[in-house]
Amino acid sequence: MTDRLDRAFLAALAVIGAVYLILFGYYFSATMIRRPFLDMFHYIMDYLDYARTGGFLHYLWSQYTHSEHRQIWMRLLTAIDVGVFHGVAYPFLIASTACVVAMPLLFGREIARAGLPAQLSITAIWSVVLLVLTTANVIDCSIPIEGIYPQTVLFVVLSLILFDGIGEGSRAPTLRRLGAMAAAIGAGFATGLGLIIWPILVWAAWRGRLGWRWIVAVALVGSIFIALYSHGLLLFHLNAALEGERQFYAPAHLLQVGDAFLTFLGLPWTRAAALGVVGRVLGAGLLSVGLFTIVWRGLVKPRLGRLERIAVGLIMFSLAIAAFAAVGRTGSEWKGIWPVRYTLLLVPLHVGLFCVALPWLKDRWASLDGRRAMQMVALAFGALMLFQQIAAGQAGASMSRALNVAIAQFMAGKRDPTMTRVVWGDLTYTQHVVDEMRRRQLYLGLN
Repeated sequence: MTDRLDRAFLAALAVIGAVYLILFGYYFSATMIRRPFLDMFHYIMDYLDYARTGGFLHYLWSQYTHSEHRQIWMRLLTAIDVGVFHGVAYPFLIASTACVVAMPLLFGREIARAGLPAQLSITAIWSVVLLVLTTANVIDCSIPIEGIYPQTVLFVVLSLILFDGIGEGSRAPTLRRLGAMAAAIGAGFATGLGLIIWPILVWAAWRGRLGWRWIVAVALVGSIFIALYSHGLLLFHLNAALEGERQFYAPAHLLQVGDAFLTFLGLPWTRAAALGVVGRVLGAGLLSVGLFTIVWRGLVKPRLGRLERIAVGLIMFSLAIAAFAAVGRTGSEWKGIWPVRYTLLLVPLHVGLFCVALPWLKDRWASLDGRRAMQMVALAFGALMLFQQIAAGQAGASMSRALNVAIAQFMAGKRDPTMTRVVWGDLTYTQHVVDEMRRRQLYLGLN
């Protein structure tokens, strides 16, 4: 009977997982936008003008329009898409999807090495797949301009995993840690948010007892890179926020920052008006547990295992991003919600907290009653995630259909004030880019 129930449980996981992935693929297609819009117009025009404005290397390194990023990976993808394929958008979609799919593979490898019972290991890896491959995250794969978020998170995850070497006494850990610093540089080349990984790596060197040489090396390399990267940039909009332009320390504004913080952490649920309160409560819970984990496991607990260190670093990253977003993006423009594309930035928090809980789950799994209870929780979690998969996917598909219609109307010559929010704020500039695209026969015939 026991073996039969366990086999039935694994079969249920397989069915839920298969349906989940099918929904991810379906909504990837349903939310796809291949026509250029918003930031893509600047990527394209910057590439077409690079010979006149300083050369290819200058094109790669030049700051982004919003003046807080050096998005080298997006610029390289633009060069490939425009220069090689004459504008099909597929290089962006493939690269973003590869980044997102790589995350559960990396996490799963670490969980498989954690010494868990086989069935618990399978359940844990299955849970991580569900946490990462949500349709709330699918638009970061299916819309080219959102690819900066998968790039950032993947390089951060890779950096933390590589930095915690498998063993000492050989050259392998050194090579892995050098690779970790290279990945940290790669995270910054996705968005400026990637710079957050450097102080986390310093913490990882300290908690991993690597000695002062590694701590100094990581701090020095990170400081040099951040200084070079940020020269001439206004990172994260924080300068204006902290200079008192919006009366930052006024109680009303601090309450707004706190609300924005919890709203960010409650994504994607806070995107739905009916779930706004529930989402904020979820955000408060994640914040409380996350901060406790950072203090206890990150600072107080005498020794941490490898997976624990990686997990705490992941939690630090997402909470830091939420804090920067809340401080830098509130004020008169704050509308009470965050774009759903930011949900992917919370994947490190969700997976990190789950990995921290694995030793506790392992203890519960040891008894038959505990295993049955955990199996029921897993199936309930799967059912909830399937519901979210459909709800978020439908919302994303509806949004993408509206955007595709508006972009098509703009390309056909229609103009109205709402297009400044959908296509780009400066429609005159946008028309100039469209004219140049047509002259060079780029991005033609896209649906």
